[in-house]
Amino acid sequence: MSKLTRILFGRRTLAIIVSLIMVLQLLPLATIADNAEGNADAVDVVALERNEVGVDEVGFNPGNKEEGDLSTGGLIGDLPTDPVAPEDPTDPVAPEDPTDPVAPEDPTDPENPEEPATPENPDEPADPMAGNDNPGLEISFPVTFVDKDGKVLVRMSVLAGAEIGELPEAPVVEGRAFIGWYAENGMRVYPTTKVNGILRITAKYEGDEIPEAEMPAQSFAYTTVHNVTVRANVPEGVFPAGTTMRVSDLTEDETRALALTVVPESRLTDAVAVDITFYDANGMKIEPKDQNKVHVELRANRKMEGENFALYHEVRTGVLSIMGNATPYGADFDASSFSVYIVIGTDGDAEYARIKVLFHRMKA
Repeated sequence: MSKLTRILFGRRTLAIIVSLIMVLQLLPLATIADNAEGNADAVDVVALERNEVGVDEVGFNPGNKEEGDLSTGGLIGDLPTDPVAPEDPTDPVAPEDPTDPVAPEDPTDPENPEEPATPENPDEPADPMAGNDNPGLEISFPVTFVDKDGKVLVRMSVLAGAEIGELPEAPVVEGRAFIGWYAENGMRVYPTTKVNGILRITAKYEGDEIPEAEMPAQSFAYTTVHNVTVRANVPEGVFPAGTTMRVSDLTEDETRALALTVVPESRLTDAVAVDITFYDANGMKIEPKDQNKVHVELRANRKMEGENFALYHEVRTGVLSIMGNATPYGADFDASSFSVYIVIGTDGDAEYARIKVLFHRMKA
């Protein structure tokens, strides 16, 4: 074989070897591509199966790669745990937490009929300062004293509901005697006058015009400790502005003793008695002006026992005057003076009580 022939043969052989090497290098890439296509089909099948059982399709993206990136090779075959059948015992579909709000076991459940719906102390009166962020806060009102010409003499601040206390000395006016301190509404002011608002008080002397006290129509209601309720409707011109009403219970012994002054013990079945008093703004007891009538409703705290019922007024200590008939629940009446009123129940003829009252009047 000539030298030229050997050279040509060697070059062909080298070319064939190089071609074989290149072919051999391409075969793994084709295999990987086929595997990748097969795995993608598998992922599609898994996704299809999840959708068929009602689970939303979840994209798989291992290695935080962009969607469709297959550069991680065999990692694509590591599929996540199927969430369709979780084995977590805390699965919210079937909670085992005993405090699950769907089935509470709290014994204080408001739907539990054994739980009382009333407060722990229903008899305790509501605290008027409840909800006050500063229960120590006290309200005061300005009180100003002026002379007859309106010149300010004294300024002070008085707690709401407290008495004014010591009054200032009035200026001396030549030839005119001082007669007292008066508020703008015509009310005379005393050291015991209670302050419930802003007051401007003027010194008055002989010959000065005294403003007439305001006497508006007023309504009052009071419930005693024993739950006896008294309501009073006062027409205009009877009580001055600032009037208050107080009602107190008589004790059981006091009530019984008073009832027995007009009813024999054998016939007495029941009695309810209260002391009704009106006070002006100075805290002094007052009666209706010119003996005008005030309509009063007295309601007992229960249905009284007995067959006949009558209302009496204690006109003097231990002396009762009959006002009229009553009911087992109380009485409605008109009064021009106030003190103790008592409803008495008996099991016999009420005429005996009327005779006894007349006898008391004759003795007086």
